[in-house]
Amino acid sequence: MPSQRRHARITVPGVAPFSLSLHPPGELVSDQLAAHGIWEPYETTLVTGFLKPGMCVVDAGANLGYYTCLAARLVGRAGRVHAFEPDPENHRLLERNTADLGDRVIVHAEALGERAGTARLAGDRSNMGDAHLEPDGSLVVPVARGDDLHLARLDLLKIDTQGAEVQVLAGFRATLGANPAASIIVEAWPWGLARAGSSAAELLAILEALDRPAWLIDHQAHVLRPLTGEGLRTLLLRTLTVADRGFVNLWLGDPPG
Repeated sequence: MPSQRRHARITVPGVAPFSLSLHPPGELVSDQLAAHGIWEPYETTLVTGFLKPGMCVVDAGANLGYYTCLAARLVGRAGRVHAFEPDPENHRLLERNTADLGDRVIVHAEALGERAGTARLAGDRSNMGDAHLEPDGSLVVPVARGDDLHLARLDLLKIDTQGAEVQVLAGFRATLGANPAASIIVEAWPWGLARAGSSAAELLAILEALDRPAWLIDHQAHVLRPLTGEGLRTLLLRTLTVADRGFVNLWLGDPPG
């Protein structure tokens, strides 16, 4: 007999409550949503404080659609959210969770990369947010290039791709160049970058080329900590290491408010 579908009631300040379909018990993100009705409270606050009606968002590594559904409610009918999720199980939930949001959400069953093609995907069933590109991955998935969306407007690019951040950013070079006010949320995880065939040095180079203010998202203190150029370099090349598997999330661009 099939297991009953699990749902969470999402309660985010400033947004009308909504429901999300979840993975079965034992999966990290779904368990947190079921228990608390929110994921990454401070980052959620940053997103809700930044997004306005009519904005355009790209959610790279959308998982089951928490940030996608949140963004869609904030940008409204005049806005657009492009959600990319190549993992089949995540994608099924993403489709289900966005079904009532109309054409403001465009769901893509693809990974994002520097060029269009295919790649191999691996993952961890206990943390479906860890679906990642890896040369030895068991599943072949299509890869799209962000610039091929030909977006006339981009306000927020959120990237949580477990190591493929460099490739995603490289695929958006032209779009980000044409939208200098676009903000970026990106995970910096040297171990994940190395696993995907990249490095923290490559991430640093592409972030420096974007020429945007950099901020450390401090999830514990609930503050954005400004990073100088040297501060960003120290963080990515010295503080975070492949060996300790540490990671942080960064905000690039003008902060909310």
